[in-house]
Amino acid sequence: MGCNSHGCTTLFVFSDQYVGMEPNVGGLDRTARLVGGLLVALAGLASLGSLLPLGSTVGAVLTAVGLIVFGTGLTQQCMAYRLFGVNTCKRT
Repeated sequence: MGCNSHGCTTLFVFSDQYVGMEPNVGGLDRTARLVGGLLVALAGLASLGSLLPLGSTVGAVLTAVGLIVFGTGLTQQCMAYRLFGVNTCKRT
């Protein structure tokens, strides 16, 4: 991982050429997704483990949503952002 010409760190850079899609999640948005997604997933797992009284269905949904949000922060790719033309990754 390293900085690229768009000012974001990504897993998809090879010889200054993108192997996949350009990142569209960066900065505070990425940090919020990493932290928030992890917290939501942990709450879901706690519910699945009967540590929170939310029920197994809610626990499964929270775990799935949290992992998806965490994954978008980790990979810096959000398909909804791409669909609507949003890009929070700084361009230099």
